[in-house]
Amino acid sequence: MSEWESFAELCAAHCDGRLTEDQRGLLEQRLKSDEAARAFFIRYMNLESALDGCGSPTGQEWAQVPQPAVLPALRWLPWALAASLAALLAFVFLSGPARDPLRAAPRPDSAGVALLASAVGAVWETAELGAGASLPPGRIKLRAGLVRLEFYSGATVLLEGPADFELRSIDLAVCHSGKLRAIVPAPAAGFTILTAQARLVDLGTEFGIEVAENGPAEVHVFDGRVEVHPPTGPVTPAKADLTAGRAARIDQAGQILDIPADPTRFISAPEAAAQAEADATLQFARWREARELWKDDPRLLAYFDFERNGKARRLNSLLRDKPEMSGTIIGCRWVEGRWQGKDALEFKHPGDRIRLTLRQPVAGGAGTPAAVPRPDSKAEKAERAEQQHLPALTFAAWVRVDSIDQPILSLLSADGERRGSPTWQITGEGKLQCVLHRLDRKYPAPWVSTTPPVIDSMQIGRWLHVALSLDTRSGRVCHYFNGRLVEMATLPDRRPLRGGAVELGNWGRPAAKDAHLIRRFNGRMDEVMIFGAALDEPSIQQLYHVGRPAS
Repeated sequence: MSEWESFAELCAAHCDGRLTEDQRGLLEQRLKSDEAARAFFIRYMNLESALDGCGSPTGQEWAQVPQPAVLPALRWLPWALAASLAALLAFVFLSGPARDPLRAAPRPDSAGVALLASAVGAVWETAELGAGASLPPGRIKLRAGLVRLEFYSGATVLLEGPADFELRSIDLAVCHSGKLRAIVPAPAAGFTILTAQARLVDLGTEFGIEVAENGPAEVHVFDGRVEVHPPTGPVTPAKADLTAGRAARIDQAGQILDIPADPTRFISAPEAAAQAEADATLQFARWREARELWKDDPRLLAYFDFERNGKARRLNSLLRDKPEMSGTIIGCRWVEGRWQGKDALEFKHPGDRIRLTLRQPVAGGAGTPAAVPRPDSKAEKAERAEQQHLPALTFAAWVRVDSIDQPILSLLSADGERRGSPTWQITGEGKLQCVLHRLDRKYPAPWVSTTPPVIDSMQIGRWLHVALSLDTRSGRVCHYFNGRLVEMATLPDRRPLRGGAVELGNWGRPAAKDAHLIRRFNGRMDEVMIFGAALDEPSIQQLYHVGRPAS
């Protein structure tokens, strides 16, 4: 019996009220320590709840059903349904290629060998990487700047551009060219760096390497000991044994020449940390300057910088002439945002959300906040209806996805399935998605535009910039991810979009029969901008480059 089949048996025993004390302890321990197990348990409970009405004894009241003690339990499920459910779960886990059944996106630990801890002034020749990215085996090329790589073995590499560096495993890397400093604590002893000239085996130390393209390599040992072996073939007794204070130049033929050690040629860990902190402070200051300019953009309908204010449960729009666009915070918790000293809101519980009204500003004045009731004349009703007709929209947000633990994560959604109102989502496969229920009722199915997968295990826990623009005049719908256009579609209906009550990070008043009633976002939001116009790609790129937390 597989690990997941055994866990499914524990879940079934919990539902039936037949857990032994030992089994209860196993289940509680698994739920405390394993996020995947918790997600599976919730899905199992939801499925039992859906099936429960089919077999519960007629007239039996909730209070009459025995309650298991681990979590609030559901009604007793007949043995026939339990057997069917077990068969279904067995099919899910045993059929097809091995795959985590709890998320379509790759697990955060899949194929990773190191973490990109920080990047300062990084200019990439290969694909751009951001701080927090989990790195699989592969080659990275840095034209300029400094990056800090933390290998899962415990070794740290400070890589200075230009450099050509290859990750092989948690304790093996190749320096094709460039300069680096390696810090290898005792638990990571044996960490190895290959060059064309030598295999350098660290025995718990700190050393620097500089490899010239098509030239010699230099090794400077600052602490501990490094063994120098031939670059290929089996490991043989070391050709050289370099201890603290020694350095060597190794030519392409493998000849070793002693040279003076020079630690000042290689950046140290404190110097790298100071550079990273200074870079973050500078980027934070640049964003603040840009924020003051963006506030004056006439195309903005609402601008939330997610900075805490005196009203803890109020998310104020920075646009003073449009107070009706401020939002109400429900359940979310204030946390640290993209920079130290910057606020953000965290969405974790099923009820976490921000409520606001999406509308054009009232002509000629600041408008009336939606929360203040007043009598409506026919003219006022017509004016309000007109304010909710939006020819074009752009949503732009900085988000940190902590987990893709549901089929749909809501970024912005209208209440229910309101026709003509766009919904913006992340799917279980890590795709960005726009859903629009068409105004013409002869089309009951919603129109959907979906990108290729853009959020995978390397993006989990990182700050990402996402944007969506819709233009009913041109019919274009554009999806952006970290400043890049990743998908374009054509609207089926050119009539203006509709505003009204919407939510950030959740789905208000879902349709009762919808297959995915819970769509709460799992992560953090730091900045949201809503434009009454369709921004082009250069404008989206500017929002991304000025707002990203690391250069």
